[in-house]
Amino acid sequence: MKATFSKRTWPFFAFIFLLISMSSCQVENVEFVDISSVQVKDMNANEMFLDVRATLNNPNNFAIKIIESDLDLFLEGSNMGKARLIESFTLEGGEKAYDLKVRAEGKNLQMKMIPLILSAALTGKVTVKLDGDITGRVALMKKKVNVSITEEVKFKKES
Repeated sequence: MKATFSKRTWPFFAFIFLLISMSSCQVENVEFVDISSVQVKDMNANEMFLDVRATLNNPNNFAIKIIESDLDLFLEGSNMGKARLIESFTLEGGEKAYDLKVRAEGKNLQMKMIPLILSAALTGKVTVKLDGDITGRVALMKKKVNVSITEEVKFKKES
C-alpha cells in the first residue's frame, strides 16, 4: 500500500513534524552582561524616553526576537514607574551590545527625576534596577521570562 498526501493533509503533517522537531529544542536563558550607557532623549511630567546601550549574551545558536517588556523601573531605589521597549529587536547568538529605545511612564516622573539627576551629577553614578517580564519568540514558540536586574551606571554630562 502506497501512502499519498493530498493537498489538504500535507500542511497538517508538516505542522506536526514542525512541532515534534521544535519540542526537542532547548532554549537557554539570555544573560545580561551590563548597561554601558543610559541617555534621556525626552522627558515630560509623566513619561521619559531613553536610549539604553546594553550588552546581552544569547548562548543559543539561534536568534531570539524580543517582542515586548513589562518592567518596573527603579532609580536609586525609587520606583519611577513602568518601562517598556518601544521597538522589538532580535538577539543574535553570542555576546553583543544593543541600542534599545525605552519608554518609561510614571506619575510625576519629571519631579522624581530632579533629585536623582543632582545626586548622579555629584556621585558620578546611578543605580538602575529593572523588575518584571520580557517576552521573546523563536519561530512559533513564545516565552515570557521573569527579569530582575540591578546595575550601577556611570553618569556623565554631555559636552
